[in-house]
Amino acid sequence: MQVLKRIIFAVVFAIGILFRTSVYAEDQNNFEVKFTFTASVSRANQSTTYFKISAQGTFFVDWGDGNKQTITRTNTTQASYSHTYTSTGTKTIKLGGLATGYSTASEEANAAISFADITVLTGISGSIGRIFPTLANGSQPLFRATFAECTNLAGSIPPELFQDVYGAPREHMFRSLFYKDTKLTGSIPGELFSSIRGDQKTSLFQGTFYNCSGLSSFIPPELFAGINKTPTVSSAFSNVFNGSGLVTSCPSGYKKYTTGFESSFNNKVSCEPNVTCSSGYARYGSTCYRICSFGSKFMVSTGLSFDVFGELEPSGNPSIHIKLGNQECYVFSKPGASNGFNFKHTDGQTYHLVGAN
Repeated sequence: MQVLKRIIFAVVFAIGILFRTSVYAEDQNNFEVKFTFTASVSRANQSTTYFKISAQGTFFVDWGDGNKQTITRTNTTQASYSHTYTSTGTKTIKLGGLATGYSTASEEANAAISFADITVLTGISGSIGRIFPTLANGSQPLFRATFAECTNLAGSIPPELFQDVYGAPREHMFRSLFYKDTKLTGSIPGELFSSIRGDQKTSLFQGTFYNCSGLSSFIPPELFAGINKTPTVSSAFSNVFNGSGLVTSCPSGYKKYTTGFESSFNNKVSCEPNVTCSSGYARYGSTCYRICSFGSKFMVSTGLSFDVFGELEPSGNPSIHIKLGNQECYVFSKPGASNGFNFKHTDGQTYHLVGAN
């Protein structure tokens, strides 16, 4: 009996430990880093604002100098968050946590998180969308002017910046996002907005890349693939690429892709590989893949100017099976969430295929 009691006690104790571990696993000293940014500190012992938050939730900050902070918010009133460094130089700040509520105001609403006019900001990586995601009830975060006029923000735009942000957009959602960030370089990631799907909204992408003169290449064809072309909203794409460094003609090996929003692109162009696949093949990128499985056939328009045939899974979700050379079939499957296709290989790994309807 004593042995049984000891076993029961040990089991209960272990469960308690596991419970406490799961509850307290994420705190200011132990949290998942989802977004990182760098800041240039030129003056020591001076309090400087580094970002502002207008969302409910619990958030964690590692200021990169041994100091960590937990931010618990029960409202969506904008608040500034500052820090004082005892030394100068480039600092790496890490953010984590999760938003649970956003302001429902429209024109007057502040961004869920904002670095606007923070001139000490020099670089960004990771995903702010994983901290400020689309909520289960469909509530959308606002990223209006989140990085506007960050005049020292340099480098490329992280492709995963808005991971976990998907579905129908809200008004002003990405308005002036990178407004006048002239030091940004590289191309615009195609998946940046590809999970946003639905009707155009007032000022949705107005001035998003305005005067981002350091950007190069062309407009990715999947960037706005989920946005309905009608009904139109005149301000939805107003000045979206004006003054940017994007090209006005497609490079060799590419052809112009018609997005349906060209009238607002200030002569900037979208391009796709100049590849035509034979019957029975589907193009992904610049490569043609042979379709190797058929069932109840249906046609899927991917939004990238090509169609592929597939089969209906038992669940009713469409899937597309294609073959890469002599390798096993690759499978494209559309999950219940309408935020694009998943690219699932027979090795069990799932990859996101952006730009698909």
